Amino acid sequence: TPEIEELLAMIIDRGGKFSVSSLRAGSLTRGLLEHLKKSGQKTIAIAPEAGSQRLRDIINKHLTEEQIIDAVRMIASISDFSIRPFLTKNNIDLTIGGHMPRRTRNWLNRSCYHITHRCLNREFFLEDPITRQTYLKELCEMLSRFKVDILNYTVTCNHVHLLVYASKGTEIANGMQYLQGRMAQRYNMFSDREGAFWSGRYHATLIETGEHLSQCVFYIDYNMMRAGVVSHPSEWTHSGYHELAGDKRRNRIINFNKLLGRLGMANDKERFFEWYNSTIDAKAEANKERQPHWSEALAVGGESWIRGIRGKVGDRRMRILSNAKNEKEISYPIGLQPISQSVNERQATYVLH
Repeated sequence: TPEIEELLAMIIDRGGKFSVSSLRAGSLTRGLLEHLKKSGQKTIAIAPEAGSQRLRDIINKHLTEEQIIDAVRMIASISDFSIRPFLTKNNIDLTIGGHMPRRTRNWLNRSCYHITHRCLNREFFLEDPITRQTYLKELCEMLSRFKVDILNYTVTCNHVHLLVYASKGTEIANGMQYLQGRMAQRYNMFSDREGAFWSGRYHATLIETGEHLSQCVFYIDYNMMRAGVVSHPSEWTHSGYHELAGDKRRNRIINFNKLLGRLGMANDKERFFEWYNSTIDAKAEANKERQPHWSEALAVGGESWIRGIRGKVGDRRMRILSNAKNEKEISYPIGLQPISQSVNERQATYVLH
């Protein structure tokens, strides 16, 4: 509208800048594009509302292909903008924004989740140690705002692993939205860039407490060793290893009371440190290869537990698979006394896909 263009002109005249995330193809004007050019915007994202004329008509978005083409031509005539439409490569019928509808997450209360999220196109946006430290600072800020507890974590060069717990499952969703959004803003601001930082939606795998949670803890610790970056988890600074091993006892991110409670161990940190340090080296063989179910499945746990949560996570059509054939019999120290102070890994792992 003329009022908006007048406001933008005022911002530019006073030395300010602005940007827009996306524009509706049918609402573009030359004046708006000229202001975007002066403000330094490099990319114009236009929203054709849906991937075909048929679907646009169904959802009452009366935007024609001619209007979309005219909008693209107008953008190209103003400047050498990069144009990013919200469409898939195949230009198939889609919902608004050009994305297939996402499955609604059914967050369970008083539960543990293993969350993984990659940088856009697997770029190494987190390669700089300062950037990884920035992520951890934003993580701490998120924990101060939302009722979420961290049980383990690793920040790699192009993705993150977070093992989280919350009494109210939706707190995890709200906290992650805050955390990932803040990190993207910080990175783009200091790197003088625009666009997405993360590759789509993060993945959350529900983990049964007890022995399967124990396995997930160690699996996260060995991430950078599997990648060949380090020869031992202790060599990677931005991870929960140093807290779990007892080396870092100030400015902790991990909530030990929640972790020990979910492992079924008594609230005795010193005994936990003894168990953890005697176990992690013996776990190297079991964790040297990637195990996709920890970061791709809907849930991981014992058979009876998996059958109990099917329908609560996803729907009852989800497949239950046994991962026992892929598991190796590994002997490692778990012999702390009394037996309630140790985590015995004897159940076969079942996976909900």
